[in-house]
Amino acid sequence: MIFAGKTISPSLLDSIVQAQGPAPLVAFPNTAQDAWTTKALIDTLWKNEVPKLSVLWLSDPDYSQHDSAPGAPEAHAALKSCDNNLATVLATLDAKGVRDKTDIFIVSDHGFSTIKNGIDMNAELAKAGLDASRELSTTPKPGQILMVGLGGSIAFYVVNHDPSVTTKLVKFLQKSKFAGVILTREKMNGTFALDALHVNSPSAPDVFMAFHWSDEPNQYGVPGLILSDGTNNAGKGTHASMSKYELHNTLIAAGPDIRRQFIDPFPSGNIDVAPTILALLGIKPAQAVEGRVLSEALSQRKKNPDVMKPVHATLTASVKLDGGTWRQHLHVTRIGNEVYFDEGNGCFNEAPPATLRSHRVKKAGQTQ
Repeated sequence: MIFAGKTISPSLLDSIVQAQGPAPLVAFPNTAQDAWTTKALIDTLWKNEVPKLSVLWLSDPDYSQHDSAPGAPEAHAALKSCDNNLATVLATLDAKGVRDKTDIFIVSDHGFSTIKNGIDMNAELAKAGLDASRELSTTPKPGQILMVGLGGSIAFYVVNHDPSVTTKLVKFLQKSKFAGVILTREKMNGTFALDALHVNSPSAPDVFMAFHWSDEPNQYGVPGLILSDGTNNAGKGTHASMSKYELHNTLIAAGPDIRRQFIDPFPSGNIDVAPTILALLGIKPAQAVEGRVLSEALSQRKKNPDVMKPVHATLTASVKLDGGTWRQHLHVTRIGNEVYFDEGNGCFNEAPPATLRSHRVKKAGQTQ
């Protein structure tokens, strides 16, 4: 295992450094470090033979799109770097005579949005009379909220799971201009329960909020703008919301076991990659694993004819509040037991101002 110039086991690093020098420092785009890692894979780890499974993780375009934005020159350079490293890997497989025996999966762990405006959540919650902070330096006190920012979303941990504080927090978020989708540990009016999205656990937050997003283009013409946690970050890339531009990411596959020129109409997720690879290797898991085998995308000799059809649904939640109504939605697709989230969003719709009806005074002998 190699990451950012470090290895497991540590002794492996000596042979890599001896062959190609130390790992370069991180830069944007991070082409030098990614090229160093690729070379370590093919020249050191593959020196004697190509193993049954290899995983090459490249830092870009993630690093560069956080530092710039989708569509920026740095982002294009990062993608070109990925192409170059893939070409190097393919050429090596050809040289070793195993290209025609190798299935290749190209996967990204998420898509990207561009930050339209950053939100100072500390200041916003303070104005609402909520005692929230990024870290608790002393013993947590009743009424306090711990915020964990994730870029496109925030997890809120309410001390002692106080229901009154949680209710106040949720109502504030529902009337804000920046909330997109709100999840709560317990189902509340206008929210989705964590259980409904399969993200509940003892360590889950009391409230989880994904920021509002839109289809608007960024400064480079790439669609997908989002409000985000933090200030001084407008125009940069981020993720972790429920925007379709982040949830829809990349999965490309090629090889002897993959159907050629096939665009999969079914949804898939990164959670499906492991069971698919296990199936291709002929390995039966010792216990049940999450995800499904992407049978519909496999060539005939590996294909499972019993692929279940996707079922689409939309979850909605709304609540009337002073001054308007909060509404949120989440588009979901199910295949068997697997659930895929396509996109979710929400907003507070202010009630129109009351209109004054005019009345005429009826005079004797007139009809109104």
